[in-house]
Amino acid sequence: MVKNTLTQQLIQDILDYIQSNNLKAGDFLPTEDKMREIFNISRVSLREACSYLKGIGVITSRRGSGFRIGEGDFVATLEKVLKQVSYFDKQHFAELLELRKTLEIGSIYSAVLNAEHDDITRIFAAVDKMDELIKLGKVANIEYNAAEAEFHQAIIAPAGCRTLGIINTAVTEFFKAMEQTFPRKTQNDVLAIARRSNLEHRQIAIAFKLRQPEAALLALTRHLNNDVLQ
Repeated sequence: MVKNTLTQQLIQDILDYIQSNNLKAGDFLPTEDKMREIFNISRVSLREACSYLKGIGVITSRRGSGFRIGEGDFVATLEKVLKQVSYFDKQHFAELLELRKTLEIGSIYSAVLNAEHDDITRIFAAVDKMDELIKLGKVANIEYNAAEAEFHQAIIAPAGCRTLGIINTAVTEFFKAMEQTFPRKTQNDVLAIARRSNLEHRQIAIAFKLRQPEAALLALTRHLNNDVLQ
């Protein structure tokens, strides 16, 4: 993530320039000297901004040929940005969680209608795996978190929403990175939460099996809101 305010502003200025001049994939940006003149900035600042834009795929370059506008794969760009998610603080991460909740709820109806046998098998496999780990008392570990992440990926996969898949992956990576900083709960508390949560998972899975998108929507909404309250 770009934290320097001047660099952030320059990045926005370059994006505005691209838009206002209707530049398309493959078009050249002005030369470095011309851009320094246009934006009234130093060579160092310009290179920092262009390096960031190149890193997320907005622009490309080859030695000696200047900067061109990239092909513009939105999902690929989003994935590159969200790879930095483990560096978010909890306050900003809450916004990503809210976006994930909105997209997941918005996708569930079509996911239920589009789900095939293999999709439903994958969903139930994740739920069964969590049940197995709960019975063994192994819920605060990487294996359980992976099974829960697999469940959420499985229920949205039939909707074909690549953006949501990337966001769910980013959410999982954040929790991996931040796990040690969260308030510790007792084992009994963790097990109680996991049991209730997996009952909700199973309700969603059953709604998929019965092809009942309204029931899946209701169960998922309740589940995600309960997650926020934990």
